[in-house]
Amino acid sequence: MAKGEDTDDHHFIPQFYLRPWLSRNDRKLVEYGRVPPTMEIRCRRWVTSKTGYVPNLYTLPGVTEETKQNVEKVFYQEVDTSAAKVRDKLLKREEMTDEDLYIWARFLLSLGIRNPTEMEKFKERLKRDFVKPDARLEARWQEVRKDGQPATVEEALLQLNPHTPEMAAIIISTKLAQNQNVIRTLMGADWMVYDATGAKRRFLTCDRPLIMTPLGRDDGQVAIPLSPDKLLTIFMKPKWNDELQYIPSDQVVEGVNRMIIAQAREKVYGVDNSYLEEVREGMSSGEYFSLAMEPKPPAHPPTTNPSPPGVA
Repeated sequence: MAKGEDTDDHHFIPQFYLRPWLSRNDRKLVEYGRVPPTMEIRCRRWVTSKTGYVPNLYTLPGVTEETKQNVEKVFYQEVDTSAAKVRDKLLKREEMTDEDLYIWARFLLSLGIRNPTEMEKFKERLKRDFVKPDARLEARWQEVRKDGQPATVEEALLQLNPHTPEMAAIIISTKLAQNQNVIRTLMGADWMVYDATGAKRRFLTCDRPLIMTPLGRDDGQVAIPLSPDKLLTIFMKPKWNDELQYIPSDQVVEGVNRMIIAQAREKVYGVDNSYLEEVREGMSSGEYFSLAMEPKPPAHPPTTNPSPPGVA
C-alpha cells in the first residue's frame, strides 16, 4: 500500500510482496523497465513505494470524498495486511491453517484482477454491457416507467450517476477477487514452497507475477515467486509438486524467470542487475492468464503430458 494519508497512488503490486527482494544495505531492489523517450529497458536500484502503482486505479467515481478511496484503503488494505502475515509463514514453511489458505488464495486471486490491464478490461466490458441492457431489465423498466422519466434503462442509470459503468466495474472486480468457488478450489489443491537456495541465480518477479493455467485442466496450477529463493506452487494434482522436488533448482529458477520476464508488461524486479540482457530480449514476449479478458479458444488442444513450472 502507498504510504501517506492523502496519496491516491494505488499499488497493484503490494509493497509487502516486493520486500523480500530488498537489499539489507540500502532497502532497495533492482527494477528493470522501459525508460522514455527511447523506451530502452534499463535497470536501477529503487524503492517499493515508487513502483508497481497507478494513481486512482480503484478510485470510485461519482461518490463522496469520504468514500471514493474505500476500495483501496478498506478492501485492499485488509487483503494485503492479512496476506503479508501469511506470506511470512510461507517463507518460514510453517504449517498453514484453513484461514491462512483462504487469505492467500484470495490474495492470489486479487493479484490476477487488480492490475491496470485487467481493470481496464473490466471497465470496457461494463461500458459495453451498459449500452446493451438485459432484455428482461429493459422490459421491466418499461412496465414501471412513468411519464417524464428516461426512455431506457441506460438513460435512467446514467441520469442517476453518469459514472455508473466505471464504478460498477471496480466494485465487481472486488467481488471477483473473493470468488468462493475459485478460492475453495485453490484451498483444496496441493501447496508447496519450493526452496531454490542452492541455485546459482535468484528468482525474479514482475508486475504480472501470477503464473497460472486454467484450474480445471489436468495441469491446472498457480505459481508465484515468494522471494529470491522461494517459489509457491499450487497444483490441482499432487504428483506435479512431487516431481518438482526432483528437478535441479537451477533449472527451476531459469524456467520460472523466463516466464516472469515474458509476462511482465512494464516492470521486472530482482536482487541485482545480472538479468538485464535477458529482460531486454524477453520482456512482454508472452501472454499471461487473464481473469478479466474475454476468453479465447485455445490455439491447440491442451498437452496430454503437462509439466511443472521450470520444466517446459
